[in-house]
This record gives sequence, structure tokens and C-alpha cells, in this order.
Amino acid sequence: MNTSSKKQNRIPLITRGVASLLAVVTLALFVLVVGFSITTLSVSESLVSIGTSQSGKAFMYAEDAVADALLRIARKNDYVCDSPSLPTGCYPIDFVSGGCANNEGCARVTVSSGVGSSGNPKVIEVEGRVKDNIRKIKVTVEYGSALYGEIATSTWQEIGE
Repeated sequence: MNTSSKKQNRIPLITRGVASLLAVVTLALFVLVVGFSITTLSVSESLVSIGTSQSGKAFMYAEDAVADALLRIARKNDYVCDSPSLPTGCYPIDFVSGGCANNEGCARVTVSSGVGSSGNPKVIEVEGRVKDNIRKIKVTVEYGSALYGEIATSTWQEIGE
């Protein structure tokens, strides 16, 4: 009787293996989900970082182009470089090789035909671009009472699309 009761209490080996297999599969799925989540978060953060860097460069290019336009009108206060639309601009400035040709790093500048008075200020519009990141700056310029080259006030503002 002793030997037959021992046989009845034994758990078959196949049943013990199923329980272990279920635990291993569950643990593997958990590790896979955590790994995928970390990878997705890492890629997302990298893309945001790249976009922020490109946007900053586009703004820097726009500011440099405004400085160029201000220098041109300071040298010749009746300087005009009007263009019907800013995307083409009146004149481009490449900051990298082939910058405006493939939007890798450039600025496009437009200078209005205003006379520089408070009623008719000269307006500079600049679009800085790095890939799909576009930053635009608009500067309103008024001349002082001197005849040539004196800029009394300038108002800078970043404009949206």
C-alpha cells in the first residue's frame, strides 16, 4: 500500500515543464516590451533633439541675414530689394555649400521700398531655413534726422507662417 500511495501523489514531469515554460515566456515578453519602449523613447528623443538644433540654426541664419540687410541699408538708405513673395526672396545667403538649392542652410532676404519714416518704414523680412525648419524675422527700420546711414530705431519680431 505504501508504494501505490507514492505513485498517486507524484506530479507528472510534463506538467512541471508547462508551468516553467509559462513563466519563462511571460518573463521574455516583459523584457521585450520594456526593451521596445526604451528604444522607442530613445529614438523619439533623438529626433526632437535634432529638430531643436536645426530650428536654432535656422534662427541664427535669419538673424545673420537681418544684420546683412541692415548693413546694406545703412550704407545706402534708399536700398530696395523687393520681392513679391518671401519664399523666393530678393537675395539668398548660403550658409553651407548649396544651402538654398536644397534647403540645407540658407536665408532669403526681402527689403521693402519704404522711405524709412515713421509713416512709411523700411521693412526687412528674412526667412532662415535648415531642412524643414523655417524661422522668419521681420524688422521695421526708421531713419533718424541725418542724411545718410543713421538708423534711429529698429523693431525686431519673429513671425509665423
